[in-house]
Amino acid sequence: MRKGSNTKSNHSKEIILPIILVVLLFISVIGITYAIFTYAKEGKVANRISTGSLTFSYTETSNGISLTNAVPVSDTVGKAMANGNGYFDFNVSCKIVGNNVIKYEVYTTEENVSPKLDSAFVKIYLTDGTTDKPLSGYDGTVPTYSSLPATSISGGSKRLYLGTFNSTGVQSFRLRMWVSESYSVSSNSQQFKIKVNVKANN
Repeated sequence: MRKGSNTKSNHSKEIILPIILVVLLFISVIGITYAIFTYAKEGKVANRISTGSLTFSYTETSNGISLTNAVPVSDTVGKAMANGNGYFDFNVSCKIVGNNVIKYEVYTTEENVSPKLDSAFVKIYLTDGTTDKPLSGYDGTVPTYSSLPATSISGGSKRLYLGTFNSTGVQSFRLRMWVSESYSVSSNSQQFKIKVNVKANN
């Protein structure tokens, strides 16, 4: 009686053992297949990734331009101002890897100075730093600082220029700023100062 029971138990073990081996083999195959699929998918995604970087540089001691006790001048005079007398040179360069497009925005932020000159009397003129030809938005009437469009950046910043890089390259800029001839000179000393920066847009 006991011997028959042992025979039945051994027979059950013989059946269970192959079933366990089949299940383990099935799990191994599924695991290996999933790993191969995951790896292949990640490889395809990585091959389509492209990146780029944006750099803002300037040669002056600070990334800004200021007016202090400046005499009002006409737009004709302001546009012809020479270095050291009211302009600021800077570059925006881009390094692109892959087929990427980088949109960027050159913007300014007012510095806290006192007493401050009303920005409605501050003229802004942006040209190509290499050719000195006016850029889009500056090829007609010279805008005042207060009339420039606002940006999404906090602190009342203003947009100077919107640009796009389709490949690695450099865009040079020259920014001039002067007091409008419509300003009535007073005995009070006034000043106006801005900082220039750049950011990438989506």
